[in-house]
Amino acid sequence: MVDTKASDDAILIIPVSVQSIILPDQNLSVSSFLEFPLPSASITTAPPLREYFDTDPPPEDTSYLDYLRTQPLPQLAVLHQLLEGVQRARLDGSRSIVYAHADINQSFPFWILTFWRQAYTLLDIQNKWRQAEAFLTKRQSNPVASTFHLALSRLSWSGSTKGFCDWSPIHDLADFASQKWLTDTNLNMMLDIVYGDKDVASKHTFETAYFVPLLLLAHDERAKKDYLTSREAKPFCSAAEQLFKGHYKSLGIPCHIHKNHWTAVLINVEDQKVLYGDSFGAAIPNNLKAAIDWWLSHHSPTPLTWDDLQISCQEDTHSCGVLAVNALAHFIQPTKFPLLSSSDTDIARLHYGNAIIEHHVMSSQLPSLPPTSASASITPLSSTIPSPPVSASVVSVLPTILPHESVAPIFKLKKKRSHADMLDDDSDTAEPQFRGQLVDIELKKRKNTNAPTTFISDIPDFDFLSQAIKSRDSRTFENPCTAVTRFMTS
Repeated sequence: MVDTKASDDAILIIPVSVQSIILPDQNLSVSSFLEFPLPSASITTAPPLREYFDTDPPPEDTSYLDYLRTQPLPQLAVLHQLLEGVQRARLDGSRSIVYAHADINQSFPFWILTFWRQAYTLLDIQNKWRQAEAFLTKRQSNPVASTFHLALSRLSWSGSTKGFCDWSPIHDLADFASQKWLTDTNLNMMLDIVYGDKDVASKHTFETAYFVPLLLLAHDERAKKDYLTSREAKPFCSAAEQLFKGHYKSLGIPCHIHKNHWTAVLINVEDQKVLYGDSFGAAIPNNLKAAIDWWLSHHSPTPLTWDDLQISCQEDTHSCGVLAVNALAHFIQPTKFPLLSSSDTDIARLHYGNAIIEHHVMSSQLPSLPPTSASASITPLSSTIPSPPVSASVVSVLPTILPHESVAPIFKLKKKRSHADMLDDDSDTAEPQFRGQLVDIELKKRKNTNAPTTFISDIPDFDFLSQAIKSRDSRTFENPCTAVTRFMTS
């Protein structure tokens, strides 16, 4: 008689004593995790689902555990059907699972379905890091790529990033060693790097990539809600008041437009201008311009004028995020952050990745700090998972183009290039030769302004990053996305 009172969820839980045998330790480094053996997917024709369910109980001994990692997985579509059919199968008298796709004469507990599902997830993560390794191997002669590769031996493969205004799964850091489009969380951490310098944070600030979607939503619903009294508008009011009351000179905002392209907006209150930069040279979308004008009209007695934000010309399909961040960084510190040339974008991504990994590692070794209104966690619009508490802001060392090198071409909105003109090619190109130098972010504080600049080739593996993470910044206003999320869920 099947115990129908037992929870279907409970029978799918892998026992703790078994997890340590068949699953990788969460504290393994990325390098060690890539060496952890996992089963591959079966390529044979899938048998009928009923053949996977068995009426015999699973064996009490656990001698079969050692070879689970070597047996093939059922096809993913079959696994989804098995998980959906567990409850019905148990009611029909099934007490275990068999490897019907591999013709193995052995019954297994129902939690083997959970192992199969987790194995697929782990394989995806391994594949993502293997692609990153291939990207780094092609550029192994560049010290920046070598530093990133060495960091994989001390970066834990599991968990989430720590120490930033936003968070992401650790394996998403592999995106910095690729030519994939950067995500909103990628850009948020990059901006935290740029604006984390104390000298910058006291004069300039930024909003995360979640700001614009919320602003567009508020603008669309402006007829239903009064801006000055609506609680949803409070974070926008706070951000604008910080600017127009003189707390900051500028506000940088990354913008995701057309569902596939990063651009940048910078509000320069000193010159009473709103600057917009698109690496494809296009003008700002009408709805975005209207939303920003509507927002600022509630806080500025006179309309701000629009002008171009200097930004490098994009010559590929994947560098818009790097160039958008670079444009904002160039405005606030033009000497330290010259505009990138097209050949420098891949190495610039690795620089950001190195700094983010280093700060995450250092933050993971510090006791967690409780969230504050200034460093409250952010919940991405596409997720309901609460963010970990933020511990501190960051400082980084980033690439600078040498004076004798040519500066990247700058768009002045005369040359327009459509997305259709760009081929969607993710293949790696020849190794870009980075022609820049590292600039210590504390350089301005030194009395000797003629101190020699340190070149990356002269610096041991991680020293330049360890030295870079020096200052801390506590911002004094709540991030709009955090506030809106809090208001909407309160």
